[in-house]
Amino acid sequence: RTVQDIYTTMCTISIFFMLIVFGCYAMSPRLQAWPGKLEILKSLNVFGLMVVLLIMNSLHLDGKPASSFCTPAVSVFTQWFIMGLQAWQLATMVNAVSSIRNPFRAPESKLRWYLLNTIVVSLATSVAIVAFKITGYRSSEAVCWVRDTDHFNWASFLLIYLPVGIVICFGLAVVVYAQINLESKTLKMTSDLRKESLRKLTWNAGMFTIYWISAGVALYYIFT
Repeated sequence: RTVQDIYTTMCTISIFFMLIVFGCYAMSPRLQAWPGKLEILKSLNVFGLMVVLLIMNSLHLDGKPASSFCTPAVSVFTQWFIMGLQAWQLATMVNAVSSIRNPFRAPESKLRWYLLNTIVVSLATSVAIVAFKITGYRSSEAVCWVRDTDHFNWASFLLIYLPVGIVICFGLAVVVYAQINLESKTLKMTSDLRKESLRKLTWNAGMFTIYWISAGVALYYIFT
């Protein structure tokens, strides 16, 4: 089996499960409760990224290499979804800190602010990779994004490795912060609610960390 075949299978499975997630969200009022909206917005970016990867790695079936279908427009979509995923995860963590510090604030009061920041960051980085002419087929991961280089790839470091590292570290720090503040006397009256929020937060940060570490390990073994 080729790398493209593996990618196609992985993306198809991921898209299938994402559709199940969207269906469950649409039918469950409990899942729609805050911060479920943040989670679904993050999931939409995962879904979009999987669709882009699936299209790119299934086009080779007509006999042409996937690289021949790589254009700056495809690279822009790839970058948009990658950065959007990081931004929405960061928004989820920031929202958790905000809720802990001010438990009486309306939960969704900052949704528009999160949305605006996510759009700005995703758009800015997507435009930047085109403006600096660094788009191209990335053979090391079989993806249309920023092209490979023979030396240290600053673009990759700044656009995915550094953001992922920051979001993971920040997420784990937020979990610790939440655990400490859960014991605060000012939160005793809402301890059950806070414990449930902490469980969700820990699960969220843990799954995000496991997702990216697993993805990195899988890509390492696929391409080495």
